[in-house]
Formats: sequence, structure tokens, C-alpha cells
Amino acid sequence: MSSSRAIYMLPALILSVLAIVLAIVGLSRDPAPQAPETVLQVGDPASRAAGEEAPQEYRYWALSQSVEAGAELTEEQLLVMRSPQVIPGAMSADDEVVGLAVRRNVRAGEMLSVRHLEAGGPLANALLPGFRAIALPVDDVSAVGGLLEPGDMVDVLATFRAAEDQRGDPTAMLLMRDVELLAIGGLMEGADADPANRDRRGRGNTAVLAVPEKTVPRLLLAAANGSLRLSAVSARDMADMDGMTDMDERIERVAVEPGEGLVRYRELFPAPAPPPRAAPRPRGQQVEIIEGSETRSVNVRP
Repeated sequence: MSSSRAIYMLPALILSVLAIVLAIVGLSRDPAPQAPETVLQVGDPASRAAGEEAPQEYRYWALSQSVEAGAELTEEQLLVMRSPQVIPGAMSADDEVVGLAVRRNVRAGEMLSVRHLEAGGPLANALLPGFRAIALPVDDVSAVGGLLEPGDMVDVLATFRAAEDQRGDPTAMLLMRDVELLAIGGLMEGADADPANRDRRGRGNTAVLAVPEKTVPRLLLAAANGSLRLSAVSARDMADMDGMTDMDERIERVAVEPGEGLVRYRELFPAPAPPPRAAPRPRGQQVEIIEGSETRSVNVRP
């Protein structure tokens, strides 16, 4: 009886052993390798194809400790700061600044800028040697319709009456030629020309000119006693001035001789010539007539 049971159980045991063997064989095999992940490097073409922009970084100099004006910069005082955007006026970490003297006090942690290394502000550094900056009141008419921009060059003209008689003959003259316009409406070249910013600064009616030092009194006198107007200079004339390296020659070109281009009102409307005088009528012979105690003269026609 027991032997018959064993015979019936034998197939089940064989199947169980076979299942265990197959399981062991399956577990002993290496798993199938997974597909490697794609890693996109910065600047990789595949990254640009996926619509991702490579991040850009800007490096600037900053101060690790305070530096007083006049002191020279050392490597120990400098550290590099990184920014994801451009910072106007900041000194790039690629610029060599070690050994340069600062013109202003710099606090610890402050970013080093151009103004720390330059003597004076942007206006002072825009002036050539021997020139001075002076502001004049202007409007849309006197400033060439309001179309002037910083960096343009202008001629300065004045109209006024003779000083000895304010009711005298009006005159006009050229005060200066090829004068550089440093700022207009309170904005220098390269500054934000947003009209809202200009209105907030409240200096939209001024023009700052770079004039030779010796012409400043003449310009002030003309502005106080006459009316000034600016005339735009052509780009070709501006190019000629840019190539002029002799400062004395440039000053003489700007500072014209007094009275140059002087025009009087009467020269525009010359007085008409006087009418020709009529020829005198011929006179006849004069005869003296005596009548008693009276004497009279009578002209007798021939």
C-alpha cells in the first residue's frame, strides 16, 4: 500500500525538484543591462537641441577689506565675486588691478568699480585737457529741435543788441565752433535715455558743453546779455576733429576770434540810395531897380 502511494507521489516530487532547479538557474543568471542615462553637458549640442541655454557667469573684483583713497591694491585685498548678469561699471576679474591706486575710499565687501580708480566722476573724465564743462539753458528751438544727443558737436551762436544802446542795431555772431556736447537733458553719452528718468532728474532744459577754458567768460557774458542758439555739426566735420591730436590746435579751432562771423541787422537790409538831386534851374541876369529910396533886384530871363 505504501509502495503504491510512493508511485503516485513520484511525479509530483519530480515536478517540484524541476521547478526548484529552474528557479535556481534563473536567479544565477546576470540581469539584463539597463540602457545608460544620457547626461547633457553645458554647451553640449544635445543640450541646445533640447532648448536649454548654457548659463553664463560674470566675474568681478571685490574688496575683502577696506582700502583708503590713495592706497595701492594688493592681492590680499582682492577677491572674486560672480554674477549671472553684467554689472555696469564694475571691474572685471580679468582686468589687472594689483598695484593701482584707488581714488576713493572702498569698504570691505564692496565691488570694485571704475569710479574707484578714476580721478573725478564721469563728467570730469569726459573732458579733454584745457577744456571746461559749462551748462547752458536750452529749449527745443535753441537745441536744434530737441534732436541733439550727447556726443554730438555744435556751433554756438549769439544774437544781441549793441551794449551802448539796447535799442540799437541787432547783431549776430559766432562764439565757438565744433564744441562737444557732453550732456543734454542731464544725461551723458551711454546713459539711460528713458524720458521718465529725464523728467525725474529735472534737468531736461540744459545742455553741457566742453569749451576751452579761456572762452568761458565770453560765453557767460553772451548768455547773460543775449540769446544763444546751438547749430549741429556734420559727421564729417566731427571726424576731422576726432583726428586732431594737438590740443592747442583744437582749442584754437573751437575758440574763434572775437567778432568772427559778425552780422549786423542793417547789413541785411541796406538803406536805399538817395534819389538823384534835381539840377538847379538856370538863373537869369539880375538887374537892380532903384525906385526912389528903395532898391530891389529882378532876375531877367535871357
